[in-house]
Amino acid sequence: MKPRIYLLLASLALAAVLAAVPSPLVSCILGFVLLWVLPGLAWSTVVLRGTLDRVERWVIGLGLSFVIVPIATLLLAYLPGPLTRVQLLCTVTGITWLPLLWPPRRRAPGQSAAPATGDELVLTSPSRRRWLWRDGGAWLLAALLIGSVLRLANLNYSQFQGD
Repeated sequence: MKPRIYLLLASLALAAVLAAVPSPLVSCILGFVLLWVLPGLAWSTVVLRGTLDRVERWVIGLGLSFVIVPIATLLLAYLPGPLTRVQLLCTVTGITWLPLLWPPRRRAPGQSAAPATGDELVLTSPSRRRWLWRDGGAWLLAALLIGSVLRLANLNYSQFQGD
């Protein structure tokens, strides 16, 4: 079986056990794995396919989990009502499953790099579209958009007065 299937089954099994078992020790151990290990491993398996060895994949997976899970929890906390255990389990399982259920990319025959001219590599059209992500402009735009949405959601009328 592929690592994708193992990660899918592990996240489903951990979420089911966490929902059913009231033991605090078991909840802490399994919750750590579900919150801080599996989401990042799932994303690193898909995003960095075949470029890393096992140790690098685990380290990047933990780092991605430390970024993805708090952001997802913060966005979940902005929903009306209290943050429940079921909501958190569904969200973490969903962000773990999202990259794993996404169909793998296949390269079309015409999408390879063109021969090099001088010191530069002339890239085809699909690679040219990625300049915004490589240079960081899209990441900055995404951070500004998320920050403004989260800030504007909690503004009160008194914060608009100029006294």
